[in-house]
Amino acid sequence: MNPKYFPLPKTELESVVFQKESSNTFYDILHFHEAYQITLIENGTGNCFAGNGMLRFEPDDIFIMGKNLPHVFRSDGIYYESKSLLSQASTIFISSELLSSFTQNVPEKAEVIKALTHFDKGIKLRSDKIGSKIVRIADLDGFEKIVAALDILKEIFETNEKTFISDGNLSEIQKESTFERINSVFDYTMKHFDREIKLQEVANLTSMTPNAFCKYFKQRTRKSYFNFLNDVRINHACRLLQSTETSIGEISLNCGFQNFSNFHRQFQRRMGHAPSIYRKLQQG
Repeated sequence: MNPKYFPLPKTELESVVFQKESSNTFYDILHFHEAYQITLIENGTGNCFAGNGMLRFEPDDIFIMGKNLPHVFRSDGIYYESKSLLSQASTIFISSELLSSFTQNVPEKAEVIKALTHFDKGIKLRSDKIGSKIVRIADLDGFEKIVAALDILKEIFETNEKTFISDGNLSEIQKESTFERINSVFDYTMKHFDREIKLQEVANLTSMTPNAFCKYFKQRTRKSYFNFLNDVRINHACRLLQSTETSIGEISLNCGFQNFSNFHRQFQRRMGHAPSIYRKLQQG
């Protein structure tokens, strides 16, 4: 089976393409493409996987994905369950051929190459100014659209208020066999993280023994499977703590933790606060 390619709305006459997405959930298969991608989340919540990293997404978040960076915006479960909820985003696709042309025999090529290397790791940031520029590109054409897209890339590169999603070590995860196996593990985990997951279950998805799977997963994602699983669970717990009044004990169970002490320990390790303090900080 071939790796999944996102169906880019690209034509031979455009180097910069704007796309508006509105559906119950975002495209939920791990995929990659040669174009650079800038996405403004306008509605919806979930987890963004890029390379070997993962971060939450919510309205007003901006993400940039580099050339051939495997990624997926996996909407939260409530968006799969309710037809009344929408996931919406504005996305700019920028041809890699356009950007690579600036690395050929121009005085500024070193700075351009540095910027593209940043983007290859995947970036998350929040900026009303950049968000507005992304939306305005929908009304531009031709050369104006190209200039506006390059201006956005420049602002993203220069801002200090950004978070890298991946560490950039992607040679293994981009291989076809790895891509398919990791995608199946990601998908299974997102569907079942709210209950106990046995190592044998996910090992079976890759046709490996549990020990072989543990080594395989860590070599390619730079983290153990259970660290990844706990990241998913804690991200979901954060959403529930922010948006509901559900008790912390119940949230722990809803996120798949069988032991409250373990939930508390894992949450504090990742978020820097106990769940109760995190809720107070988020709810003001």
